[in-house]
Amino acid sequence: MRKKILCIVFLLVIGQICVFAQIIKVSNGLSVSSIKGETEVFDFFNEYRYDYSGFIGLNYCYHNYFFLSSEIGYVSKGGKRKYEIWEMGTGITGTETIGWLVDDGETTKSVNYLHLNTTFRIKFPAKNYYFYAGVGPKVDFLIGNDVILSDWHLYGLIKKEKITPPSPSTKEMIISNNMETVIFENYTLNRILFGLKPEIGFDYCFADKFMLGINASYHINTGNVGKCNFSKLDSQELVQKNLYGKTFLFMLTFGYKL
Repeated sequence: MRKKILCIVFLLVIGQICVFAQIIKVSNGLSVSSIKGETEVFDFFNEYRYDYSGFIGLNYCYHNYFFLSSEIGYVSKGGKRKYEIWEMGTGITGTETIGWLVDDGETTKSVNYLHLNTTFRIKFPAKNYYFYAGVGPKVDFLIGNDVILSDWHLYGLIKKEKITPPSPSTKEMIISNNMETVIFENYTLNRILFGLKPEIGFDYCFADKFMLGINASYHINTGNVGKCNFSKLDSQELVQKNLYGKTFLFMLTFGYKL
């Protein structure tokens, strides 16, 4: 019953917005995002990943110095990180670990969301164009996830000493007496993300009916985007850590005056 009431309220709000809409618009652009663990050791997909995002929306309630904007669309988030594959062994003394690098590269994580936002924009008008700055609430609904159930990574190569590789195919060899192997296990992502969307932009109006604009925004989540369990092989201790996301959007907008 509650879901039905919320759906009816949502449709009524959208209907009222459409009645007062003054510009209908389509936005396409680039999302830049990463997902990081709450500690430095637990980096997860902490490097930025670039992907497509797109919205449709409305501008309405225009005043000389402000207006409202509402959008719905698709946002791709995620991240990437570098990985290294080592072959390991025990040194001559039996107290040190010997390893040589046999492969490296990077792996990516893609997470897709249905995105909604409404922002209050203060504008600085000129003759046929205006700059604006805005902020407002946003909500993301998880709609897709290429789940990786487990992953691994090597940390803590504190003492390094390059020595002759055992074969030409290996890239580097190390000696370390302080190495940790971390296993990522069973991470979960929140189905709904609430937050704020601060933004800046520029709109240019031409031919009496059309608008062309650019927009840059940052998505601030009110909490974590998920949780992940990981364990150290030397202790077998399972620890749960929060995951936090960063997302920047850079959009190109085309609009039509109703």
